[in-house]
Amino acid sequence: MLDRIAFGQRLRRERERRGVRLETIAQSTKIKASLLDALERGDLSHWPAGIFGRGFLRAYLNDIGLPTEALVTEFQQFCAAAPGAARADARDADGLRLTLDPGSDGMPAIATRLAAAATELVVVLAVAGLTSKMAGVNFWIAATVVASIGSAVTTLWLGRSPALWLAARRTPPAESSPVFLDSLPEGDSDLKLTLARE
Repeated sequence: MLDRIAFGQRLRRERERRGVRLETIAQSTKIKASLLDALERGDLSHWPAGIFGRGFLRAYLNDIGLPTEALVTEFQQFCAAAPGAARADARDADGLRLTLDPGSDGMPAIATRLAAAATELVVVLAVAGLTSKMAGVNFWIAATVVASIGSAVTTLWLGRSPALWLAARRTPPAESSPVFLDSLPEGDSDLKLTLARE
């Protein structure tokens, strides 16, 4: 706690020594002056977590004319003890976290899936009845063969059962939710992110 306060006081002294006002920094960086004042007092309770917090600090340090990397590294140590820091550290430890809408796969509702299962059962039984009559084999053997072959072929071809595939195509797509990218590992310039929708 005292280290954070001392860190903030050091930043305030350097800013005042260079004759830079908090309002000037707030205006050029678009960071609230109250947030910058809290930083200089060592209060990180409202400071943003992860990459955003480090970006805000870099912008503040650049406006004052201080070296950024050493101070950002020192700042990260204080963030670990700040409220909400466990959440930020968990995000940063992963390096990359992508958050997507859990319902974005187009899976229909349970009622639609039940209707799809009933429809497929009726189709399998009807085809098995025809096969049994035409080939002269036991109905249940024909049903087993039709169900097995039909399931394998349609899953391979469509990726799911035919009735579910049709239901998903008829279901209007849900409002797409935003994709959040919390943080990238520093120095990893070859990292690529690709999102595609079927």
